Formats: sequence, structure tokens, C-alpha cells
Amino acid sequence: MTTGLYYAHSGTRWLVVLSIVVALGFMIYSLVTRREQDRVTRIVMGTFSALIGIQWVLGLLYYLLYGNLINNYSRPDWVAHLTTMTVAMIVAPLYVSFRKRASTRVFYIASIVILLVVSGLIVYGVSFLSGGARWSFSPQNPPPQL
Repeated sequence: MTTGLYYAHSGTRWLVVLSIVVALGFMIYSLVTRREQDRVTRIVMGTFSALIGIQWVLGLLYYLLYGNLINNYSRPDWVAHLTTMTVAMIVAPLYVSFRKRASTRVFYIASIVILLVVSGLIVYGVSFLSGGARWSFSPQNPPPQL
């Protein structure tokens, strides 16, 4: 079970990266072209936010199951990673507070800032992890089967 969570968490990271790239590109384009907020805007940012949440839940489940059964939660790099990613997960949906309370221009600028902050937090959080798997395109050194 933990191997499945590991691969799900490792695979979902690329969906998160793709959603950030798409959302950032769309928000910059929308800001430059003075596009009004619409359904597509909500879908793009909602997908980004949802994927961050899914990734966090997969990581938390992996930490709770694998950390408890194998490592007894003793890996400080995992704790630092989880803490940083928790902050990223909290910051990701903050764009919603700008959706109706601010002008369209302010909404797009705030969304771009949020996307950049979350991206920075993700890079920072991943840097805590040890081993070569943290920046590779495929998961390496999967956990042992329980």
C-alpha cells in the first residue's frame, strides 16, 4: 500500500508542476490582455489549488503510514518537507479571497504572486528531501513493500 502511495505522490507532482505552468501562463496572458474573470479562470486556478490539496493528502497519508510503520516519524527531512508543503497548501487557495473583492487586474496580480509563492515553497520543501529522487522525472528507490 505504501508503494502505491509513493508512486501516486511522485506521479502527481508532475500534474502539480503542469498546473502551475498553465495557471501562471494563463494569468499572465489574462493580465496583459485585460481579460475578464470567467469560468475558465475559475477552472484553471481551481485545478491548481485542487492538485496541491490532493498532493498534500497523498504525502500526508504516505508519511503517516510509512513513517509510522518503518521510520517511527524520526526523519527530520520529512517533517520539514511536510511542514513546508502544508504552508504551500494553505497559500494555494488564497486567490479566492481576491476573486470578488478586488478588481480583475488586482485578482490576476494576486493570483500570479500566489502561484510564484507556492512554486517557491514547493522547490524549498522538496529541497529538504534526501536522495536523487527529489528532482528526477521518475521515482527512484521506492519504499519496501509492507
